[in-house]
Amino acid sequence: MTSISAPQTAPDSPENASRRALEEEVTLLRQQLKAEAHRRRLAEEALIHSRSTFRRTFEISPNAIWVQRWSDEVITEINPGFQALLGYSAPDLRGRTGMEMGLWVVPAQHEDLLRRLHGPDNQVEVEADLRAADGRTVHTRIRASLIALDGKPHALVVARDVTDLQHTLTSLRRSEETYRTVFENTGAATVVIEADMTISMANDRCEPLFGYTREELEGRMNVMEVIAPEFHEKTRYFHTARRAGKPDVPTEFELTLFHKDGRPREVIASVRLIPGTQRGIVTIIDISDKRRAEQERLRLATVIEQTSEGVFITDARGEIQYVNSAVEALTGHPPSDLLGRPLTSVLDDRAVDEAFSRLRASCAHDAVWDGRLRRTQANGTGTLAATRIFPFFGPDGAVIGFVCIQRDITHETRMENQLRRAQK
Repeated sequence: MTSISAPQTAPDSPENASRRALEEEVTLLRQQLKAEAHRRRLAEEALIHSRSTFRRTFEISPNAIWVQRWSDEVITEINPGFQALLGYSAPDLRGRTGMEMGLWVVPAQHEDLLRRLHGPDNQVEVEADLRAADGRTVHTRIRASLIALDGKPHALVVARDVTDLQHTLTSLRRSEETYRTVFENTGAATVVIEADMTISMANDRCEPLFGYTREELEGRMNVMEVIAPEFHEKTRYFHTARRAGKPDVPTEFELTLFHKDGRPREVIASVRLIPGTQRGIVTIIDISDKRRAEQERLRLATVIEQTSEGVFITDARGEIQYVNSAVEALTGHPPSDLLGRPLTSVLDDRAVDEAFSRLRASCAHDAVWDGRLRRTQANGTGTLAATRIFPFFGPDGAVIGFVCIQRDITHETRMENQLRRAQK
């Protein structure tokens, strides 16, 4: 039997082209469906993983976490951290609102949280005080966000205890206030020097010393601008070595500063690093007047030592505190034997006792006693000394000591007597 085959369509016929296009479209659709199924499976796995991760985080977090419905603010779930921090258990809060339980110490803070969540941001962060089950107030930092559970909006709230941090910050503020009070009220000029030697802080005592106002000093001037050039190298070395932790860097040293008007000021600088920083705090004591007074005292002491007159200086009780070298020639005793002894015992004359009594009773700055005293030296030689005693006074006007000046007039008196005899 002869079979009859179907008529063959030409490979490039319209029918073949249409069939191939249909097959390609079906293949592409199958690939898209397969890819979509794969994406859905990955999304479901990710969702399951995300929920598992969230649940694990929810359970083990040390922070207090709770979920409340948006519609009525009822708390639907809390984590163990909530119970540990605030002392409430799930039965205590579930089905009730935080406001009903008195959880919010300041209700306005809760209202502000919800108001901000209702705005354009669905995640907010605030600080609030929460009341624990035992009545304690716990200062917390709260982060809240809107989430969807079972297709309904809920608020997820995470509260972290920052009570200790708050106490630390309060203590730090008090410490800073104390530091600022001490800094401002210290009796000496005090500045804070940065690592680049800029003056970042200066108290009110600096203006009389430097001649610059705080506004001119703080953040605008380098400390080297007020230090005399001959001290630049030493100051810069101390500054660098101190911050490098090198040993034996002096904490106190003398240097010369220049006032704004160009006057030099001799000072003692006391430098310490503020712990944990590269900033130095420098206390500056002006010793210019003291240095001048010391130089004047040295000049006066040199004059007193060089004079041929014996000089005794006593305290208010009349005990000898200082004698010059000429006293030894007058008394025959070395100065060390006279220190600490009453001046009256050294002069040994009733007139001196009477003079001391009158001078102590007098408050006049021009009070003085003049007289001639006979005395016997340690070797038995008799002498005659012209003597002047006068008090000196303290700032309050009280007598703080006496000065006795003696001049040996033995030879002079003998010559006067001889002259008078010769004239007779």
